[in-house]
Amino acid sequence: MEKNDISVEDAIKALESAPEFTGLPLRVKTLIKQRLESLNKITYPIIISRENGWVIATAPVFDLAAQGKDEHEAIEGIKAMIDDYMHDPDTQKQRIEKIVNITITTDAAVSIASQTA
Repeated sequence: MEKNDISVEDAIKALESAPEFTGLPLRVKTLIKQRLESLNKITYPIIISRENGWVIATAPVFDLAAQGKDEHEAIEGIKAMIDDYMHDPDTQKQRIEKIVNITITTDAAVSIASQTA
């Protein structure tokens, strides 16, 4: 995090103590908190394959892979590796400017959808 950044958890705590927030209906407060919490989540593709009796979970975005005796074990392993990567202060992280989804159909047409992060 850059020095001017604030965590989602800290933003929610600050918001909850603001007089403008405390006067809102409970349903509105819940929706605002849910939206803030969703900002902290990004979905990444995990590729599952099998090799020599092992299940392999690969996270191409992070260039990480984990293996397990079954799919559950492999997925739990890759989740732990991604978590370690994200929380390791010595690992330099990429700053995401844009997330692009590309869909390729059988007739080789390419559709691109982008979302600014």
